[in-house]
Amino acid sequence: MRNHHAPLSEKIQLAKETAESVAYVHQCKVLTCNIHVRNVLLDAELYIRLCDFQCWLLGHIGEVLLSGEASENAESFMPHGNIEFADVKANLFALGSNIYYTITGQRPLSQYNTIVDEATVEGLYRKGNYPSLDKRSGGEVVHNC
Repeated sequence: MRNHHAPLSEKIQLAKETAESVAYVHQCKVLTCNIHVRNVLLDAELYIRLCDFQCWLLGHIGEVLLSGEASENAESFMPHGNIEFADVKANLFALGSNIYYTITGQRPLSQYNTIVDEATVEGLYRKGNYPSLDKRSGGEVVHNC
């Protein structure tokens, strides 16, 4: 994506396909627990393919049947106090971070190091300080995630 310089319409299409892929996975009662831009691949026809499912398999009433014992990457992690916890909201937060990256070409709060400044990033997210994105570029969708 960094080298391709895709037009906004193509980036929005990729973001839409990513969201549809995550929706499908959720319909299958799976939380991916790792919706990072590195784990959203493009096939030969430039269609989205999710990979690296460090997931949780959920039962009919939402109970965890199988845990991959993984969580989101620090740069797309929804702060909620327990890094071992995953739910649909956490997946959607990560999806929003992924869409932001797809549209802008950089991760949210890219001025911070995801390892050294992890506490700072988490503090900003806890306070609701998110990077802005223009509505025409999918900002409302990212904000809702």
